[in-house]
Amino acid sequence: MSSQASAASVEPAPGGSAPDGSAPDGSAPGGAPLDVDKVRRFALEVWRYKQGEMVSLMVHLGDRLGLYRAMAGAGTLDASQLAQVTATSQRWVHEWLLSQAAA
Repeated sequence: MSSQASAASVEPAPGGSAPDGSAPDGSAPGGAPLDVDKVRRFALEVWRYKQGEMVSLMVHLGDRLGLYRAMAGAGTLDASQLAQVTATSQRWVHEWLLSQAAA
């Protein structure tokens, strides 16, 4: 949702409520006004948890596939060299390395 859009602009779903659970007038279930900023802060918090899950998954994969062990003490390796040493796909090793750099 853009910063200029409001909760009231969400089209109501059949049955009278919008996809976000708000009433057609933009209020939250039970008639309370929907605090859009609070919803956005909550969505950001959920997104941060999901990012943490992805980083944890990539660390787990690196450990299980032996990527960290192969890099330890090996000096500079590119994705194709690391893939060759670990008998893994160069493309997936490249993606994994990008995720490690971004984390």
